Amino acid sequence: MNAALDDAIRGMNWGTKRNVYRTVFLVGDCPPHMDYKEIKYPETAKTVAKNGIIINTIKLGDGCTEAIEHFKAIASKTNGKYMQLDQDAQDAVITTPYDDRITAISYSIDSTKIYYGSQNLVQKNQTRKDKTLKMYAYASNATVSDRAVYNSTISGNANWYGEKELINDLINKTVVLKQITTDELPAILKKMNLDDRENEINRRIAERKELTAELEKLNAIRKEFIRLEEKNSQDPSFSKKILKIMQAQAKKNGGDFVGSIF
Repeated sequence: MNAALDDAIRGMNWGTKRNVYRTVFLVGDCPPHMDYKEIKYPETAKTVAKNGIIINTIKLGDGCTEAIEHFKAIASKTNGKYMQLDQDAQDAVITTPYDDRITAISYSIDSTKIYYGSQNLVQKNQTRKDKTLKMYAYASNATVSDRAVYNSTISGNANWYGEKELINDLINKTVVLKQITTDELPAILKKMNLDDRENEINRRIAERKELTAELEKLNAIRKEFIRLEEKNSQDPSFSKKILKIMQAQAKKNGGDFVGSIF
């Protein structure tokens, strides 16, 4: 649990903007191994609190009662909320007619990311990209669609593309192509002459804009579809319980929470 929590905090590009709601939900049923050689949760909690990140904890089941004090401590140290739910807590996964296309678009964008910068940074981003692509082999289309909704937000978008994704930076005009040295260019562009390179970049920019525009429309339609489905459902799902917590915390920390749980 200590390692998972540390990875969740360090593995995200949280950003530094003020009045942004940042949270992690820790869900489990057993206490952490405090004897392992890993960063312990008290240290992680200090880092989290300084950066305005809230850790909410959910203890599952009635067993492993010794875990309760740890789950409560983690939440308390980060201004989070502690909950205890049945071991068989169920969640209502709502599939929509738009999930398949959203998944296809998301994969197209993820698979065509190209990074620039130092060799170490490019390699780091490529490793991250490879891990993301592996997700499509086991994640459901509904889960991928929920991820796409988050990635379309300002904070989600920054985490989705990461640092120095060439096409995203060119679209947002945060970099000018002429400012990038040949050594810093993605490998696929280094081999091209100037004309071919410019044509390839323009093609990728046009494709990215088209895909993101379609994704934005589908996300909005899917959101309304899910809203109507949830309105007609009387089941207090796991996600709804979490959503109530997030809405209250987001309002307290700078604004209303809008989005889906995934």
